[in-house]
Amino acid sequence: MMEWRHLEPFCCGVANMTFPLSDQPVLGEWFIFVEMQGHVYNKSFEVQKYVLPKFELLIDPPQYIRDLDACEKGTVRARYTFGKPVSGTLTINMTVNGVGYYSQEVGRPVLRTTKIHGSQDFDICVKDMIPADVPEHFRGTVSIWATVTSVDGSQQVAFDASTPVQRQLVDVRYSKDTRKQFKPGLSYVGKVELSYPDGSPAEGVTVQIRAELTPKDNIYTVESVSRGGLVGFEIPFIPMSAQHVWLETKVTALHGKPVGAHYLPSYLSLSSWYSPSQCYLQLQPPTHPLQVGEEAHFPVKSTCPCNFTLYYEVAARGNIVLSGQQPAPVTLQRSRRAAPETPIRVMHLSETEPPAPAAEVNVCVTSLRLAVSPSMVPLGRLLVFYVRENGEGVADSLQFAVETFFENRVSLTYSANETQPGEVVDLRVRAARGSCVCVTVVDKSVYLLRSGFQLTPAQVFRHLEEYDVSDAFGASREDGSFWWAGLAARRRRRSSFFPWPWGSTKDSGSAFAETGLVVMTDLVSLNHRQDGGLYTDEAVPAFQPHTGSLGAAGSSRQPPRAEKRKRTFFPETWIWHCLNISDPSGEETLSVQVPDSITSWVGEAVGLSEAWGLGVASPALLKTFKPFFVDFTLPPHVVRGEQAKIPLSVYNYMGTCAEVYVKISVPKGIRFVG
Repeated sequence: MMEWRHLEPFCCGVANMTFPLSDQPVLGEWFIFVEMQGHVYNKSFEVQKYVLPKFELLIDPPQYIRDLDACEKGTVRARYTFGKPVSGTLTINMTVNGVGYYSQEVGRPVLRTTKIHGSQDFDICVKDMIPADVPEHFRGTVSIWATVTSVDGSQQVAFDASTPVQRQLVDVRYSKDTRKQFKPGLSYVGKVELSYPDGSPAEGVTVQIRAELTPKDNIYTVESVSRGGLVGFEIPFIPMSAQHVWLETKVTALHGKPVGAHYLPSYLSLSSWYSPSQCYLQLQPPTHPLQVGEEAHFPVKSTCPCNFTLYYEVAARGNIVLSGQQPAPVTLQRSRRAAPETPIRVMHLSETEPPAPAAEVNVCVTSLRLAVSPSMVPLGRLLVFYVRENGEGVADSLQFAVETFFENRVSLTYSANETQPGEVVDLRVRAARGSCVCVTVVDKSVYLLRSGFQLTPAQVFRHLEEYDVSDAFGASREDGSFWWAGLAARRRRRSSFFPWPWGSTKDSGSAFAETGLVVMTDLVSLNHRQDGGLYTDEAVPAFQPHTGSLGAAGSSRQPPRAEKRKRTFFPETWIWHCLNISDPSGEETLSVQVPDSITSWVGEAVGLSEAWGLGVASPALLKTFKPFFVDFTLPPHVVRGEQAKIPLSVYNYMGTCAEVYVKISVPKGIRFVG
């Protein structure tokens, strides 16, 4: 359809093109392809006939439903884009979808109709939607369709499926940074996340964590109470001969009250790291996300003496961003046994005997300090390694999170939060000096018609996370975490059934692969994998709760003014403009006239700088409103000779009644009927 070649950016790498559509374009999905440096990128947009929605419809459901016999309250909110409530008819259609042990459950639909003025509560009764014999461990979600038809005939539909339905109050999962492998002779540190069905942290939950080599060889058991939805644990020692460890976490009490056998355990399989010399390195992860500009501290444990030079590589966004080496002075060295040297709260189950003392393992601890740079945002990987005299490579790696941060801080603000149509406002744009900032301001109705096309800071950082070339945390079948009713029942009976993980043990070569690095050497030995066992049955991955949050638009009012002009300028896109930030203060001001549309305008800004990189502003909202106005609801198209109803609405928000005379003028060829 159109092609541009040899494009030259007009500022800081930004190129701007236009493509006019004909009055009879091909309807459907269109694609834009961009080729740069041998890579092809594409973006799609849709060409359709449409009518912009006049109001926003939001569903505010309960956070979760645990009691299947009780009714919960939900709320539907309907507001015009200029913030005022919508009056009309509300129709709600609800059902429940979920799974039991092995089957998919689909509930009966429930239909309700009522009046609405701005907002309306409604009852959600799960018992009316699910069968009476629903399984004990049923998990599902409530699907809600809400349709509001306003008094002028405008209609809007909303859908929500964010309310979990389950009898089990607390969900258990192992945190993403909990390793799926262990180093023999070293401690193992992990975290368990406890959350309510809506995803919020669960406080005061007592859990029992067990570590077993076989069903009859328990090496660790501890009970802890959650704080902030987290329970940390440390297995002080894992025998050098261990190849696999099976973790079991089970909720035993809620706020001090025992729960019995109602909660199913959650499992995690751990495979061994292997080294022919039994020399292992282990990085300790930071306890919180790192911040740009700070110095990060990474403790490093070793089962062999620390008289080596430690090499390190930091990879982020698919690139190596930091490399170096440092001698490893020993800060702590001691002998480790199966029993810890410092007292911790550990207990052994009655049916198992404590493990026999293991051979002594000398453990030394050193540390690595690194400066956190913006190029490490939002995820980085740290690899440490050294080479023994016999040519064996000893390595470890971990992933660390960095708090989101833009070096180029772009912001967009208006001189007023609310104004009347046709008035002049100042649009202030801030960014690093020398940046090229592109600003767009669009009618909020466009976002209601179809969302997700705008560029947001969260979207940028999610995209950057995809550049993590490692598969260390893999897909759900590879993470080793399971929730399965059948497995739990068998485990409670203490049968001989014991599942083993897929695949093989890990080695130093795995540390390089997890960091996304390829090693080519004929001097250093890295690969020493051994075969592992297989599961004797297939398990079902743990269920994940659905979360969601909804909010309603606010409203405010200015003193009424008399109408002095006709409103004739009603664009969907008000501003589409790029500018250079040349002022030393990093701020530029645009004086613009507000369109005649009575709505809210969503402003966005994206900046690009050769020195400071990309920056994305948070959306800025400007409301244009007047207390008295007339509005038409026009159909998208009519056929010659067709009779059409055109609602005409008079909006009066002045607080006093008014007698209104309406004069309608129509062009030649159109006449009133009746």
